[in-house]
Amino acid sequence: MRLAPRLQNQFEFGAVVKASKQSKIYLSLFQKGMGSLKLDQMLNLETRQVEQFFSQMPLIKAEITKYQKQKQTVVLQADSNKRALAINQTLVEFGVDVRQQQKKNEVTPGEVQIAVGSFMNGFSLPDVNLVYLTERELFNQRQKKQKRMPTLENAQRIRNYTELKPGDFVVHVNHGIGRFEGIKTLTVDGNKRDYITITYQKHDQLFVPAEQLALVQKYTASEGKLPKINKLGGSEWAKTKRSVATKIEDIADDLVDLYAKRESERGFAFSQDNEMQRQFEESFPYPETPDQLRSIAEIKADMERPRPMDRLLVGDVGFGKTEVALRAAFKAAQMVNKRHFWCQQLFWLNNIMRRCRNASGISRLISRFFRVFRVRPR
Repeated sequence: MRLAPRLQNQFEFGAVVKASKQSKIYLSLFQKGMGSLKLDQMLNLETRQVEQFFSQMPLIKAEITKYQKQKQTVVLQADSNKRALAINQTLVEFGVDVRQQQKKNEVTPGEVQIAVGSFMNGFSLPDVNLVYLTERELFNQRQKKQKRMPTLENAQRIRNYTELKPGDFVVHVNHGIGRFEGIKTLTVDGNKRDYITITYQKHDQLFVPAEQLALVQKYTASEGKLPKINKLGGSEWAKTKRSVATKIEDIADDLVDLYAKRESERGFAFSQDNEMQRQFEESFPYPETPDQLRSIAEIKADMERPRPMDRLLVGDVGFGKTEVALRAAFKAAQMVNKRHFWCQQLFWLNNIMRRCRNASGISRLISRFFRVFRVRPR
């Protein structure tokens, strides 16, 4: 229902709700009342975050198979009908049994199904055996970057209130280390709001609005080591931050000197990609993630510069570091006399041998798992 502009402000929320005859569901992060509104029932709905797969189809297949054995209801969300057909075809090729949603907003219990939807993120509802995965979790589509607060030493970012429990030590960016007491609902200027309650020395308490959670981080230290709680409004925390800032400046000065010397040194410049490099990369059976493509491009640019290379590639398990390293190693192997790949894991060896069949100089496998082996140049 759309009201004329002059009538919109004449209706209060409570009056509109009471006048409505429809069934209503209110969602809240914390258990609380709704003023004069009477609730017929209160339910605790447990939710969990779902895993991200980053286009790794074997991992997706294994996880969906596990869901099927557990009789879970699995919904794979596509952004459009065209994407739904493409996802279905990919899953069928990998031997994953899925079904297309027959009617809009209709979910078949205990089945794996593809549906077109608009949820921004996936979720899991353990109480009803439902797993909902979007293309963001399945294929790691790039999302808008959010501004991040600077991290502090011995502090860990908090993503959700449920990560804290009463008694945990926390660090407030402006007030220092205190003890988390819980979430309190307070009335300020007639408005009810949820506040994170932190206790400091002499039982002084700080109430941080729940929407300012980014200012609070969880304190982390070695097991059994207890931190010193700061005084609310004292100068000790400000001195600590100034000391840390001074140390950071000293480290920055050392790094500037180090990189100035590095830039003055001459290094080995590798040539640009050739046809053999392109064939090797095209043999990769999975679509690259945006982070993989960016990392590969930056590493190749470093390798082609006549300067010593200094780059560390960091990523969690399953994020595609192996493929990035393989492409850089293959690029280097084409321009050096000794062409050896030293591999810590056997699947690296199998991957390299399969994809280097047409590459000259890479012809035999040396492994401690074989009693007799020979290495012959082509």
